[in-house]
Amino acid sequence: MKIQPATLNFKANKMSKAQACYFKDNLQSSKSVDIICHESTDRDSLNSAIAMQRYMDSLGVNSRIIISQKLQKIGVINPDFRYIQANQITPEDKPEDTVLCVDFSAKERVSPVILNYIQKADNVLCIDHHDGTNLFEENFVILKKPVSNPDEELKNIVPCYVDSTAKSATSVIYRMFEALDEPVDSNQAYSLMFGFADDTAKKGYIKCDGKKGTITPTDKLIQDKNAYEVFNDLIGKLSEEQIKKIAQAVDVKSTLTPLEEDFNNSLVNRIQFSENGKIAYVEIPPDDCNWQELNKKNSRTKAIMSHFRQDVLDNKFDDERLNNVELALTFYEMEGNYRISAHSKQPTLKEFFNYVDTKIPNFDETTGGHEDRRGGKKSADNLTCHQWVQAIVSCDDFYN
Repeated sequence: MKIQPATLNFKANKMSKAQACYFKDNLQSSKSVDIICHESTDRDSLNSAIAMQRYMDSLGVNSRIIISQKLQKIGVINPDFRYIQANQITPEDKPEDTVLCVDFSAKERVSPVILNYIQKADNVLCIDHHDGTNLFEENFVILKKPVSNPDEELKNIVPCYVDSTAKSATSVIYRMFEALDEPVDSNQAYSLMFGFADDTAKKGYIKCDGKKGTITPTDKLIQDKNAYEVFNDLIGKLSEEQIKKIAQAVDVKSTLTPLEEDFNNSLVNRIQFSENGKIAYVEIPPDDCNWQELNKKNSRTKAIMSHFRQDVLDNKFDDERLNNVELALTFYEMEGNYRISAHSKQPTLKEFFNYVDTKIPNFDETTGGHEDRRGGKKSADNLTCHQWVQAIVSCDDFYN
């Protein structure tokens, strides 16, 4: 049956039962399912995959998670899920049956090899919360505002379901379980809350205190009906120990080692500014010995820099120059690539990166969907990396 694409101009905070059953029926009838996380896999993508794998176990469906990031880099020491690394997939490989994409619906969020792998699948499903999709040319829906009765209002049943009101992909998956009236036990709630906390803490919806072992909502979360409902439903299913583990993992600054503390403190002294002062950035050369030593076996360096970028935009350093900054960038080497990670004060990063792409041919954007958080990468020597940094920073006229 041909399903027409639909972009609905409202946000949904519930999944319709018909949509949830569509996902369940497709998964349950699959011989096997590959659950694919986006490149530079984060806790939301991984825990979405873990929650779905546990669900498929309950359905008696064989599945594996395909993950690009090394587990050690995400902080997973003893995995209790079945997975393979994305670099084990070759251009000749083809999925046995179904592919489920979690926490991404944009082609640039996976490598060309993985994108080719997805496109070979007989059946492709997608659950995401980022506003926008290009993985599917058709058969997708983007939900953009609250729906009082999803079964009445959401008539389109689609393989690519994007709820941009949700603050995490795990939130969307929770809404699927809710629509199916499937019980969420403590282990499932732990995975779902982990993903939720990882994404929402970055933007001030929750406060994780690693020292106290607590997760508390902020006024920003309480004002978001969808997110607040998911938060309350999930946290009520968790033990104090589970909450503590999530809080400590998300609030990395509360448990810094001496080496991490030195690195964190050094970042403010390395801040540079673009010519018009609208971009603040830290450039860590690929061969920086301290960075290589710190990052070699450390899963938390990206989180430290993410907190730092937000602190720059909030001017937590009491530096008058930061009052005019619109964009905070960090440049660093990771896993053979030189990377850029960005936080912006306004939701304009998509437009900024599009502008960069007009100035730098073949600019490789690696993450998409968030209008205020994005990234990119390149593979090059020290000199070329520095030139790449300067080329990007010189795009500060975007903010004139």
